[in-house]
Amino acid sequence: MDILLSYPQIQQLIIIKLLFFVLLVFGIIAIYKKMRPSIFLIVFGGLTALGYAALVHGTQLSFWGLKGDEITIAAMYQGFAYKGMFSDFAYSYLPAFYPALFFQIIAIFGRFMHLNGVQMAKVGTAVTFAFFPIMMYAVQAWYWKDEKKKVAPVAWMLGVLLVFMLIPWASNINKPYELVSGVGVILWSVFLARDIYYARMNWKRVLVYGCSGGVLFLLFYFWFALAALGVAIFHLFNNKKTRLKDYALFAFVGSIVLAIGSIFLLPLIQSYYLYGSENWQLGLFTIEGIATSIPLFSLSLSGLVAFVGLLSLIIYRKVMYIRILLSLFVAGNLWQIMGMVMVLFFASPMQEAKGFLFFNTPILALAAAYALAQWYLLLEKKKWKHITQKNVGLCALLLFVPTSIFGTFADDENVLGIYERSIHNKADIVELLDFFGDTVTATPKMMVSGLPELHAFLTYDDVLYFNQHNSHPAAQFSETYYMLNSIAEEKNIDKAFDMLYSYDKTKDIDYFVLYAKEDAGYPLIFDLDDFPGTLRGDTIWFSKELFESSYFIEIYRSERYAIFTYANNVQNEENVVK
Repeated sequence: MDILLSYPQIQQLIIIKLLFFVLLVFGIIAIYKKMRPSIFLIVFGGLTALGYAALVHGTQLSFWGLKGDEITIAAMYQGFAYKGMFSDFAYSYLPAFYPALFFQIIAIFGRFMHLNGVQMAKVGTAVTFAFFPIMMYAVQAWYWKDEKKKVAPVAWMLGVLLVFMLIPWASNINKPYELVSGVGVILWSVFLARDIYYARMNWKRVLVYGCSGGVLFLLFYFWFALAALGVAIFHLFNNKKTRLKDYALFAFVGSIVLAIGSIFLLPLIQSYYLYGSENWQLGLFTIEGIATSIPLFSLSLSGLVAFVGLLSLIIYRKVMYIRILLSLFVAGNLWQIMGMVMVLFFASPMQEAKGFLFFNTPILALAAAYALAQWYLLLEKKKWKHITQKNVGLCALLLFVPTSIFGTFADDENVLGIYERSIHNKADIVELLDFFGDTVTATPKMMVSGLPELHAFLTYDDVLYFNQHNSHPAAQFSETYYMLNSIAEEKNIDKAFDMLYSYDKTKDIDYFVLYAKEDAGYPLIFDLDDFPGTLRGDTIWFSKELFESSYFIEIYRSERYAIFTYANNVQNEENVVK
């Protein structure tokens, strides 16, 4: 693929590549000056955020052009900023069903700065790149502050850097909240299990673990399922008999976590009680989900590091820190096995591979960091002429810097394709935003055909969100989809309108934003579950005769889209397009 860049884009790329040399030079200085690892991580985080900002500068869409999950992610930022901090992004009457804390924090800033959902997503990624490295280091330093081991700071720093080396940059860019929460839950689980094992718990630590766990739960609760499995495995194969007091401590910490998590859970449970639940989120099946995930077999530097991590889990398994990491690592694989059994016997997927990218991969990084730090310490005891800590540090720096965001990642043609796929918004969306920007003063309810990306820029309620797997479970996707299909199939215009205007989810629609270039009618396009496939597109066709009847009034038309409203909704005939 040949990428034709403009001169300003070439300038941006050069800035990114210059940051490569800035990090390299600073790293060399840091090694010779024996700077604290924390200083290097602060600089690394700042330069990474700056490199990402340079990469996406001037783009109006997300990294992959606002595709797939990017639409829902941007919609969530948009919804939390302008619809309500505790409302679902697609349905105002429902609470958020996705852990929202990360999105809410960024949304507060986004609302203040009048950013749209795509811009807020970019801010969230940049903030993560800037502060996550030093925060991950600081958490480890805080926990191990009483450990008088000289190698510890090296291990903490390597753990941070190897996490970024092993997890693909594109994944970190798209889902920084999973990176932060995944690593956070791993460290939280290791520290908690270790403190309980060594009987170091007191009321202060119980409160710290409970409150910090509650925050992590609000960031992304799924990891706690893997953490619970991992801790259970740890105690199952532990030589020391688990005391009743240990179970009580886990239960007490867990109760605090759930108490804080109830901010999210209670409204969600209430919505399930009131409206029922139809959970499609875990139902997405992909062949990759049952594939054997062994990154250490890839012929690459990251594959070698992952292999070192696996060796570390085996060789140092008698070290309590590594033993707990090993238990958590097994939990990620056990989750896949459980998922495969569910598919095999019940045809019920459960995101089998969810535990790999942001859970097992950081575990390998932390385990590799421990082993490399131990081997690094040996160099101080050995008196080899050329193999010194300084020389090893320089070689490690030369290996690491090319794996940074401004290394080979920025040279990839798929990455550079951002300047084609993401540079401009769709003309249809721009035109509709121009119209709604002067018209909408509250959160309207809309039926939109074929433009799910509109959610990233405009705050509105859906009749039915386009993606079955990302639609709120309490929205009862199947029931609403069936009703819309029944209305569309009704040939009698009067009956069709009566059905539309009497159904509780369609009678209060403010705007029908419909694609108007098809002779067959006005399409509503959905992504539906297609087990054993992944997704299939499906279209519900509404007749043009229905909207051309006296029941509706056209208030806007562009080259490709028309906007209708119920005739009863029109209060001011001056707004009607003649």
